[in-house]
Amino acid sequence: MMKFATMKLLEFGFNPGQIYLSMEKNMSCGVGKCGHCMLGKYYVCKEGPVFTLEQIEDYPNIWE
Repeated sequence: MMKFATMKLLEFGFNPGQIYLSMEKNMSCGVGKCGHCMLGKYYVCKEGPVFTLEQIEDYPNIWE
């Protein structure tokens, strides 16, 4: 659902810095040690889970 809502917001003219996504993933340690929640250079458990589309749009598999 987030993928399609994001695409629609982009169609409406929102820029990627105005779109916020909650990228909660399965987190094992919750303190950024295990790397299980890595999204590109970000640890979702420490630096998220909310990111702008602008921050993460270049990383593959953000919709999985």
